[in-house]
Amino acid sequence: MARIVTIIGTRPEIIKMAPVVKALDGLDHEHVLVHSGQHYDLMMDRIFFRDMDLREPDHQFELKGQEPHVQVATTMRQVAPVVKEADLVITHGDTNTTVAGALLANKLGRPLAHVEAGIRSF
Repeated sequence: MARIVTIIGTRPEIIKMAPVVKALDGLDHEHVLVHSGQHYDLMMDRIFFRDMDLREPDHQFELKGQEPHVQVATTMRQVAPVVKEADLVITHGDTNTTVAGALLANKLGRPLAHVEAGIRSF
């Protein structure tokens, strides 16, 4: 069984990745959802998860108040144990979370899928 790790961190990523997360959850694979907590209000993020009818993340982190370069480094450090075991890493967009996930997948030799172009979230 393949292990797919989806890494998100911002409210727009929650909204845009909701259909992808739901589809991956329905497959016969292990799907691990990681939320970096890049946006500063975790309670507001919870509202978005609820409104988009998404399950809670398997791993939840918080990056509140960190400078952008520290956010990337912290996300890489926190998410590395999860990505080490991944058969596929999925990121979205162009955020610090995306940079961290993509760089980590590359450095750990894991395949990466980047989602963005052409997605409609309305």
